[in-house]
Amino acid sequence: SAACLLHDTGRFSQYRDFETYYDGASVDHGDRGYEVLRAELPRDVADEEAREALLQAVKWHNKKNLPDLPPGAMPFCRLARDSDKLDVFHLVRRRMDEGTVGELLPRHRVDAPVSPLLLDEVETHWSGSYKHASSLKDFLLIQLTWALDVNYAPSLQMLEDSGVLSRIRDSFPKDEARVQAILEQLFVRIEEHKKIIDKSNS
Repeated sequence: SAACLLHDTGRFSQYRDFETYYDGASVDHGDRGYEVLRAELPRDVADEEAREALLQAVKWHNKKNLPDLPPGAMPFCRLARDSDKLDVFHLVRRRMDEGTVGELLPRHRVDAPVSPLLLDEVETHWSGSYKHASSLKDFLLIQLTWALDVNYAPSLQMLEDSGVLSRIRDSFPKDEARVQAILEQLFVRIEEHKKIIDKSNS
């Protein structure tokens, strides 16, 4: 859908104005995309309800949680969020294959361990915050938790088929018992989530 194609519209002016794609040092690219499209998307492209649904999908595609939105906008928002996650997972998988994933995430130290604060957060909420992330392992652990926020069964199936989830899991040291226990439970929860969205989408 158009929401998936346009979800990163804000990236263009973000990089033009700040020379970075890191929201924390510039602007929220979802909010920026919403502003750009609200100003520039022709009104005759779609009726007002569909146009607003597209704008909301762009605005909220990168947020940790979705607010209450009009029912007509929610499917577009969920689809754009899945699309965004698949984009990033694909990029990370490619960079891991090339051995350049550390270059992709220069703010995250390649050789540093997982943050204890992040482990606490994931164990408690099964999601993670970037405020607790300073290493590459932190980012990869947070990314694995994204699988629990995938909205549609085909999206999760694409992730599993790509092998990126197991590839990320295998990148963690096998001798770190707490990390391995969290990963094991996380993958159990991913399987449970898959069954739930399979039923809800059928």
